[in-house]
Amino acid sequence: MFFKKKKKISSTEEVFKKMLEIKKEINLIKKKLSFPNISDKEKEQYNETLEKLWRAFEVLQEKLIDPKKGLYLGIAVNLLEDNPKPKPLYVPWSTLHSHMGVQGTTRVGKTKLMLSNIRQNIIKGDNVIAVDPKGGIGQEVLSTMLEEAIVNDRAQDFMLFSAAYPELSDRGNLLYGMGNEAIGSLYVKIGTDDKTEVFFKETMYDSVSAILAGFEAIEEIEEYYNPGFKRRLLKKEIEKYNRLIASKGLKREKINENLYEPDAAEVAVRSAKKLEEEKLNISPKFDGLEVKKLDYVFSREFITFRDIGNFSTFKKLQELYTYVRSLYLNDEDEIRKDLPKYLQDKGALAINLLDKVLSKGENVYNQVGTALSVISTKLSTGPIGMLLCDIRINPMLMRLRDENKRVICLIQPFPMIFKEISDMLVKIFMSYIEFIMGVVGATGEALNRRIHLHIDEAASVMYKGADSLFNKVGGTGTSIYAYTQSFADWKKVLGEAEAQAVLDNMNTQVRFRMNDIQSCEIVSKEFGLVKKLDVSSMFGNEGNRLMTMEKEEFIIPPEVVRRLPVARAAVKVDTDIYVVDLPYYSGAKVTLKMPELLKTTLLEEGEEIE
Repeated sequence: MFFKKKKKISSTEEVFKKMLEIKKEINLIKKKLSFPNISDKEKEQYNETLEKLWRAFEVLQEKLIDPKKGLYLGIAVNLLEDNPKPKPLYVPWSTLHSHMGVQGTTRVGKTKLMLSNIRQNIIKGDNVIAVDPKGGIGQEVLSTMLEEAIVNDRAQDFMLFSAAYPELSDRGNLLYGMGNEAIGSLYVKIGTDDKTEVFFKETMYDSVSAILAGFEAIEEIEEYYNPGFKRRLLKKEIEKYNRLIASKGLKREKINENLYEPDAAEVAVRSAKKLEEEKLNISPKFDGLEVKKLDYVFSREFITFRDIGNFSTFKKLQELYTYVRSLYLNDEDEIRKDLPKYLQDKGALAINLLDKVLSKGENVYNQVGTALSVISTKLSTGPIGMLLCDIRINPMLMRLRDENKRVICLIQPFPMIFKEISDMLVKIFMSYIEFIMGVVGATGEALNRRIHLHIDEAASVMYKGADSLFNKVGGTGTSIYAYTQSFADWKKVLGEAEAQAVLDNMNTQVRFRMNDIQSCEIVSKEFGLVKKLDVSSMFGNEGNRLMTMEKEEFIIPPEVVRRLPVARAAVKVDTDIYVVDLPYYSGAKVTLKMPELLKTTLLEEGEEIE
């Protein structure tokens, strides 16, 4: 006698089956709650039952979250399968290297999806940076990120940059580590637009480059005569940062001072310096040379927006020019021959760049100088100045470079309160991430872990040129998740071609309900057509005949997009198309009031930065 072996059901299958059963019960109760003649008592009982069911559903759902399988996106039905059945949908992390675009009208579940995605990024152990423009009642994003950081033993990774609450925020000089070209381009991006004349853009770029070259020339000769100058500044800034964090009631583990690793160019310079010293037998000291110093600490490596602003006037630029000349030129106004070749080159470059800008004349320069001054003032005073200029190092960058540390960072620019400054802050952060990824691409050295960049209300913080961020960073270590009500807003900011380029760089598309039928039609076109066989009967004198004809239909018709319920979306992952009930998230267990944020005792104490 033979017995059929019973198929063993995996725990995942059992969990998923139970989730489907609970979901049916939830839908049934929702239907009952919609009845017009329901009593208040019945309504209360149904809501209590509904809350219990959702709680049970969420507990089961947690068992499906598995970073090894990918990003869990919910209960999905593949519309391209012949006999589709519900199944858990996991988006491979490699697919997300090409980014995710989320679109839908207000209050359909975009923020809840973002929080679910962020939670899974944190659980996975990667770096997470979120841009949350609006904040909101209960600070939902902030509460979730901080709570998940604590639950997953990553409290030390959490950083906050809030324009509205600078006194509660972290600090970081985003110019730290950026090259001269990147900083010059950043000022042009912030201070100009498409209508700005090319001459003005070029003069602004040249002016910033000249200031940076001047600082670099002074810093290098200071380091030459006083070895360890930059190292002492670094230690001083780390100590300052430590005091700042301690004043908030927080303590962080050490930022390793040995993480200070000069780039390839600086290594080459130091090697050249050593060879020159051996060749010329020059002792690295002043040798009695008297140099008149300004009452100012010059350091290109630790330069801030405040420093650039201080030298944005014609008079200050002349002072910088005169000082550099006094260090590098002899009595015959020639580059000093007693300096090593690499220093001669530094001095000559700075003098030439400064001379080029100053030769335009005060009247011409003042047009650009005023713009530089305005930009630098806005970025170095008030709440933004506290965030960006209070210290000269960037702890976030230091953590990203350290293989033993990670980052969970929330950025709150609050554009409704600080419109212009908010735009600047977002551009700076985005440009900084683009710069970091550019360095990764150029050096071939990856960051400690991948960065997951989440941008809520993305249309409100987009800027001309942001499409390059989506084009470049995916392959070098950053996945972008953009959440917005309509990508039509992107076209207004970026332009038609650039906005389309962004969409083309998103391999995962999530579309919630749309209210406007034209937007629904756009979604239907995005998700494409499918060929179907249409069979019809014909009756005639000679008998009945069957006629077949192939026709094309939308995979997801516009009316379906228009009627999608809350937390359900049309999803495209590579070439597969799904209808998905997205993950349920009840929210953080504890909501924070901003004034009490950093007084919480939940954060674990670590060692002080030395």
